[in-house]
Amino acid sequence: MTSHPERDRVTLLMRTIAAALGLAAIVLHYLADVSLGLLWLGLFVGWPLLGALITLDDDLPGGWGSPDGAASPPWRDPVFGAQLAFGVAAAALGFAHDLRWRSVTSLILVAIALGGIALGRIGLRKGGRIRDSAR
Repeated sequence: MTSHPERDRVTLLMRTIAAALGLAAIVLHYLADVSLGLLWLGLFVGWPLLGALITLDDDLPGGWGSPDGAASPPWRDPVFGAQLAFGVAAAALGFAHDLRWRSVTSLILVAIALGGIALGRIGLRKGGRIRDSAR
């Protein structure tokens, strides 16, 4: 598999920003007693969905992002679905943390998180971002 230096730099930048925002949410959780699950749900699921909704008309054929209709909208990429699945997993773990990991509900939330991680990996594999280690 060939390396794409520009894509690697963008990926590193996006991961760094996501980590910084996730840590900022943790700080806000402890300083202001805000639900970590809600913070991560808004940050990792709500924000990407809102961004896709706002740019929906630009991404369609004839729009700013695809004037000739040749470009596929980013929200049709399996990687976008993977991003949302990982966001749901993070939010589920945040909600389990809010419940102090001591209830049946928190076990269900951990199962949801594991499902989100599995779906996210499938989306990344379909999007060509990770290789199957069994090959």
